[in-house]
Amino acid sequence: MTEGAFNPVRLPQTQDIAVQVEYQIEIAKQAYPLIRILQLDREQTVEDSLYRETRSQDTHFKEPIEMYSFVDFEPSRQELKKYGIDEQREVMVTFATALLEDKGLLGSGSQYMIGWVIEFDDDYYEVLSQHRGKEGYWANTNIPFHIIVTCRRYRFGS
Repeated sequence: MTEGAFNPVRLPQTQDIAVQVEYQIEIAKQAYPLIRILQLDREQTVEDSLYRETRSQDTHFKEPIEMYSFVDFEPSRQELKKYGIDEQREVMVTFATALLEDKGLLGSGSQYMIGWVIEFDDDYYEVLSQHRGKEGYWANTNIPFHIIVTCRRYRFGS
């Protein structure tokens, strides 16, 4: 298994968990905005063998998937540059693992979402880090209730 590879995971199929999953889906639809997730296509993306990085023109994404998620903005940093004020806008996005599994996006490991791009409010954000939520885990599994990712502004083709 390669580092950061996507390996699908399923939640246990019990009645209690099914009720909780339906509850989380309904809460998300009512309280969270709809975002689009562009999953990094690691098989088609070309990586530089020396630097282990990709150039923007060599990065490929799968078809966008819409999902409800909680988006939290970090305070923006403004810096006075030579040509005006430069503002960096970072966000933290909290995904309910039940919704990720429902869309087929729940994977194993702690890095599989790094490199994905999230579209929110007509802006694009690249996932830089992925963390487990601290609210708890699904019954007798190592799957947390939430996955939290930190993102920074992303520009296509640059």
